[in-house]
Amino acid sequence: MNNSKTTILILLCLSILLLGNLVGAQTVPSLSSVLPSGDLLVPTGKVNLKAHKIALSSNVYTLSGNVHVKANNMTVDADEASYDVARNIVAARGNVVFTTDKGASFRGEGMQVNIVTRHWEFLEWSTAFSANSLGKPFLDSLYAGGAKVEGLPNEIIASDTYLTTCNHLDDPHYEIRAGELDIFPGDKIIARNCEVFLLGKMLFRIPWFFISLRDYRSPIVPEFGSNDTEGYYMRLRYQYVMNDNNYGNVRLDTTTKRGEGLGIDHFYTLPGGKGEVFLYGRDLLKEYVVRVDHKQLITPLDLNVDFHGDIRQDSQFTDTPTTITSLSLNLSGPSTQPMWRAGYSEQKTDGVYGSDSTNANLGYTAPAVGGNLQYNTDYSSYGSSGTAKNQDMWNHLSWNRQFTAGTLNLNVDEHPNLGQQFYTGIQKLPAVTFETDAQKLEMNMFSSMPTRMTVGWGYFDERPGDTRLNRYLFEVNSTPATIKMGSTNLSMNADMRQTFYGDKDNTAMYYMTSGISLQTQLGSLQHQLSFQRQQSDGYTPFQFDSVYPGEAITDSLQYITDNQKIYISGGKDLLYERWQDVAIRTDSALGTRWSLQNSAAYDPNGQNWRDLVSDFSFHDNPRATAQLGTRYDLAGKQLRQVTANLNWRVNSNWGVQWMGGYDGINKQFLYNEYLVTRDLHCWDVAFNYSAEQKSFSLAFRLKALDFAPAKFGFGRGGQTLGNSFNSGMPQY
Repeated sequence: MNNSKTTILILLCLSILLLGNLVGAQTVPSLSSVLPSGDLLVPTGKVNLKAHKIALSSNVYTLSGNVHVKANNMTVDADEASYDVARNIVAARGNVVFTTDKGASFRGEGMQVNIVTRHWEFLEWSTAFSANSLGKPFLDSLYAGGAKVEGLPNEIIASDTYLTTCNHLDDPHYEIRAGELDIFPGDKIIARNCEVFLLGKMLFRIPWFFISLRDYRSPIVPEFGSNDTEGYYMRLRYQYVMNDNNYGNVRLDTTTKRGEGLGIDHFYTLPGGKGEVFLYGRDLLKEYVVRVDHKQLITPLDLNVDFHGDIRQDSQFTDTPTTITSLSLNLSGPSTQPMWRAGYSEQKTDGVYGSDSTNANLGYTAPAVGGNLQYNTDYSSYGSSGTAKNQDMWNHLSWNRQFTAGTLNLNVDEHPNLGQQFYTGIQKLPAVTFETDAQKLEMNMFSSMPTRMTVGWGYFDERPGDTRLNRYLFEVNSTPATIKMGSTNLSMNADMRQTFYGDKDNTAMYYMTSGISLQTQLGSLQHQLSFQRQQSDGYTPFQFDSVYPGEAITDSLQYITDNQKIYISGGKDLLYERWQDVAIRTDSALGTRWSLQNSAAYDPNGQNWRDLVSDFSFHDNPRATAQLGTRYDLAGKQLRQVTANLNWRVNSNWGVQWMGGYDGINKQFLYNEYLVTRDLHCWDVAFNYSAEQKSFSLAFRLKALDFAPAKFGFGRGGQTLGNSFNSGMPQY
């Protein structure tokens, strides 16, 4: 009887195990069988197999009909596929779609992938690399395809390939056909043995072509134009590729006023590091630039090194050349505590005027005595031609530790005397404070205002004045509390500080600030009345503790509807008996396309008006937008300034922008800028003309790449020109 029970129990266990292999996660059977879809457990992880039919023979799964395989964040969809468990190889055929663990999808007729090493190969393939998978400067997809492609975790290698950003894939407006292609996502794209086609016709051959995915510089597009410093100019770049780790541009500039310029911009990669070397000279080296940037990770030391060096000479504005030298070196240690950093920088100018400045810093962060320790030191020296150098140095040490009741803080700020004649600052030698946690201690004022309390002691040295004293602190800070009373909210706040000083007179200083605010909402109308008071008593020998009394009341009224906003505000300084400006602002929507903003203020003390600022806008997106801004002097009754901006999409191909600014006081234009663009589907061309700067430029741009078009809307010094007062509308 016992033997029968044992036999039945063994058969039941075997049945359960067999059922578990057929449904859900499967181990690898050794016999030929037909299996359902599901997760397969293999020594290297989990593989999900789905298909109309799955068969197993000699550790090789054969899948057919609507095949889907997923492993290690990679997926394969195809008509047929096989999975070799021993070799970790998935091979697929027929309408194959393969998605890498980086999110890139490839299509073709046949491929295979090693799900462990993530090495894959594809035949007769095509894909659309998304902008996110490539990195800057791409704004849109890069379309590619060819005879064969293979991928490694950080590199994609292809042969007999085409590249384009034109989405007319059957007949692209342009394409580059490359014998070899290397893509390093987030770093660079390098193509070799290239033929450039435009509208189906081959234009020229180039031995190589690359795009950096780490910056926004245009690779080969020439620039044409004119300005008042260079005259007519043309800038050309020719690319070169020595190998995957060394490539760059040769730059040629030709100008009618400043001669020819020749330069080289070289990018390189080293084990654990990368950098750039830029050399440029013009006018027989009367003007030149030498720049080196390098970043290096020294793995055994977990050390990051960042070096920048720049030497340039310019003789544009003076007969005596001006040479500027800039050097910086920054080191940083581990990314986890304890951490440290160190830096050094120097800038020197030689010429008609000379200057020299140096800066060095050191920082350290580490856990200490149950808390966190930070140390920083900063040194600087600076001087100009014919003067002695000024030197300055600060040492900062801080330590804090969290307790149940609050935080204990220790601070030391030291300012060594390096011979400087005059400096200002406060030395803490040291200062200790304990700040309570209002929520944990449940300290509340008026039963509803969470309150933080601080007690402290410190030995302070304030300069100038060389005041050195002990300072004792007791401070209470409350969080503003709000009480709802129907349609009115009552808000209150209060802070208090008491300090004592260790001088012979035992002086002390008391300070308190408090406020109350009433805000009432009645439909579209909101009214707010606020009172703020600041009072003090006693005496402090330290300037940084000085507090001046004050009392002020402010009142504001807002009326807001869907089409209209009106703001009126004012107030009075009760202590000094002076009125605040009465400010008025209106925002009006004049239909669905038009809007008008006005802002002005009246000074009751001087009994005069401030400027009236107006902004008139028209929006007919995406066809056209226009803005007109004015600033009018109400007191002097004259127009101070006018700005205008027009952006008009003439049709699907042409666009026009105009930006103008006029100085009404001096009766002259501040700027007068024009930009005409022509959409060429995957390209665009822009012509920019500046009447005030007497310059123009013509630029071609691939729309899928974030390469800036013509410099429209920038002043001579590179500043952004204001096209409206809207962004700078006074907020009274």
